[in-house]
Formats: sequence, structure tokens, C-alpha cells
Amino acid sequence: MFTFSFPGRLLAVITLLVLSVGHACARVPDEWKSGAYAYSADNTPLNIILDDFASSFGVEVNLGTLPDSNVTGKLRAESPEAFLNRLALEYRFQWFVYNSTLYVSPQAAQTSQRIEISPEAAPDLKEALRGVGLLEPRFGWGELPDEGVVLVTGPPEYVRQITEFARKSESKPEAEGNKDMMAFPLRYAAVADRTIRYRDQELRVPGVATILNELLGHAGNASSGSQASGQGEDEQVSREQSQSVLNELINRNIPCGTQPWRIAPSAIAIRNCGCRGWQLS
Repeated sequence: MFTFSFPGRLLAVITLLVLSVGHACARVPDEWKSGAYAYSADNTPLNIILDDFASSFGVEVNLGTLPDSNVTGKLRAESPEAFLNRLALEYRFQWFVYNSTLYVSPQAAQTSQRIEISPEAAPDLKEALRGVGLLEPRFGWGELPDEGVVLVTGPPEYVRQITEFARKSESKPEAEGNKDMMAFPLRYAAVADRTIRYRDQELRVPGVATILNELLGHAGNASSGSQASGQGEDEQVSREQSQSVLNELINRNIPCGTQPWRIAPSAIAIRNCGCRGWQLS
């Protein structure tokens, strides 16, 4: 007769998981927490005992390259966790449960991995791993916050899954941080400066290119457009000024280390809109 319960070490993780997200990948049967477990073996291979154990709980089993060992006798333990720990100590293997799968691997296969993440992300990563039920306190975990490094030690599959989870966690904020550029056509504003006469005075009305340059601290750079002779030269000067200003605005807001953006002149359309000035789209 078998009775099962949660492994004691996973109880806190499962409780946090249920409270925070309701359900997630890490699920183990409720019977793994308490109740005796017994197995009668008669020269039974170790991998068969582990297969039977996993089948009794309705979980999958992932066995590493365990050495060939046969077991004889009646094995009893106060809980399924204690049963696995007893076998692990005697036959030198490590085990953990994640995503309804029992992972077993030789103790000699234990490995370590150095995971590079952003300096402020180490505590958040540990909390996230605990939330999804993957963090196992029996295995090694170390943080070097100043270097942005996490050190993980444990079974190969355990280390691999944590490494993969960390990489996905790091890439997601970067993707969310990308900005979308939006273009709004200027329908009632002039791109180039305009000069108008009023009572024997010449007044310069700054265009959008001049205004943007002034915002960027380049006052006076765009006003030369008003001195160009002829509509064709005005358009060319305005086009070049607008291209330079837009490139600078874009590159001011992209993350460091990212390839700078350049807007080709053909991407800027300037059309003469008569009394409404120039239309930039």
C-alpha cells in the first residue's frame, strides 16, 4: 500500500506558486508531502524502481545515465521524499521535480554554470525561479551583484533549465524597451524659414527645422535656409536640415551600444503647400 505527499522542500515553492499565479509549470501530486512509502524489490534494477515510483504518482521520469544497480529487499520510508533521498544517498544520484517530471541524474554529473545578467536582475531572477517552482534549495546558488553574475550548481538538466529561463527573462525587458517611431505629417507648419515684409521691415518666421534645431541647442543652424535663392534650393536645404534633426532625435533615445539610426533623404517628403508652407511627411 502506498501513500504519498509533497516533498517538504518543494512545499514553500508550490504554496507561493498557487498564491501568485494560481497555476504554472511546476506541479507535483498532493500526496508527496506525508505518509509512508514502501517498495518490495527482488533483484530489481534501480531504473525500474524509479519508473514505478514516478508511475505511482502519475508523473514522467527523466533518467540520466545511472549505473546499473539491482536492489533486493523491502524498502520503507516515512514519506516519498525520504524514500528518494534514501535511494539517492545509497546509489549516489540527484533528483528534482519540475513541470510534472521527476529528473534523476548521477551525482558525478553535477555541473556548475556562470550566468551573466544585468547587475540589478539577480534578486529578481531568484524570486522568479521560486515563483515558477524551479528553484531548489538543495542545489547551489550564488550571486555576484556587482559583476552581474549568478552561479548555479546542480544536476545538468536543472542548470540547463535555469540558464534558459534566465536568458528568456533577460531578453524580454529589452524587447519591451524598444520604442516605436511614429511620423506625423506637417500640414499647417512650414519646414523652411520664411521671410515676410511688413511696413518696410523684413521679418523671419522660423520653420520646423529651425525650431527643432533650437530645441537641440543648435540655434542659428537652420536659419540659413531662409537665405537660399529659389524654391529648389529652399527644398534641398530644408530636406537636409530635417534629416539631420530627425537622426539626432532618434539616436538620443536609443539604448547605448545600439547601432545608430539613419534616415535616408528619400524618406523625407517635402511638398509645397502654398500658403500653408511646407508639408513634411
